[in-house]
Amino acid sequence: MGKRILPNHELGYRLGHCYDLEAREIPNMTKQIQNRIIKRIEDRNMQYVSVAVNGVQGSGKTEYVMFWAWMIQRTYPDQVWTIYADDINVVLEEAKKIPSWVRVVVVILEDMMSYQDSYSTQKDKQKAADWYLVRHKIKERIGNTGIIYGFLIWQRYTSVNANFRNTDMYALFSPMLNQNDADVIRRMIGDEGYQAVRQEYADRQIADVRRSRVVVHLSALDDPLAGFHDYQYVAASDPYWNYPKLLKSAEYFAPPPKKTKEDILSMIAEDRRYDGYTALYMSYLKGMNQRELSEMHGISQATVSRWIARVEEFIANGGEGLRPAETE
Repeated sequence: MGKRILPNHELGYRLGHCYDLEAREIPNMTKQIQNRIIKRIEDRNMQYVSVAVNGVQGSGKTEYVMFWAWMIQRTYPDQVWTIYADDINVVLEEAKKIPSWVRVVVVILEDMMSYQDSYSTQKDKQKAADWYLVRHKIKERIGNTGIIYGFLIWQRYTSVNANFRNTDMYALFSPMLNQNDADVIRRMIGDEGYQAVRQEYADRQIADVRRSRVVVHLSALDDPLAGFHDYQYVAASDPYWNYPKLLKSAEYFAPPPKKTKEDILSMIAEDRRYDGYTALYMSYLKGMNQRELSEMHGISQATVSRWIARVEEFIANGGEGLRPAETE
């Protein structure tokens, strides 16, 4: 046992408490981690790399994933397609849009807390099962050569469906708030690794600054169990990089906004079957009567009345039945 903890003390220890001086510090594994994640593209070999990023709200999880997205884009210029969403159904829809020239697909799934493990509905469990379907859909688009990166972001470790917890790497940004979570993570990364997580998080909170370092566990390694990964904040190191846009399911699957009267009149003007209807109707709105419109357009008053009625019908039903000008 060793020395007393001073006022700038380690999170988890009271003032005056002692700790084991023989405790081993975890190593810096930055190069090893980046070599493990940034793989070479191998012909006829579609590789899949998955990363879980855990920590309390505001601890820097999303910024860390953005670092990886930035690094992947720099490593494979003009070959990357990124999908950043909060729902697997959005990812499945976006996967249909991936061009065939793409060789590296980055899928970032926010808020994995929505895919609960216990007390969840069958619908949530199906979403978790669909994570495996995502890979197959991507392969259908780009073939059998390339890399698929899956970054899964959430707060509580054991709250997420087990289908998402079997990843190649874990990045830990804060201590687990739940004791069951803490016990599982301690078994994964060891006491030294977990204490390093606590210390890194404490340092960020005390200094009120972001530190570009995180404790990482590579699941394929037995020793060391955990190590530091030094990374960059993209906003500071490359301010011109375009961050991926978060696609929110509530907006993505929302019904299209109701068309305005002006929208529908424009649609009528583009539909060749109703050539002249919009111009006539606009004149009608300005106060011209049907006799004047008949003389202006060289058609009968009965035809004028029918055209006006047809336009007002389109306005009432939201433009249903109209088609663009190029459609015959």
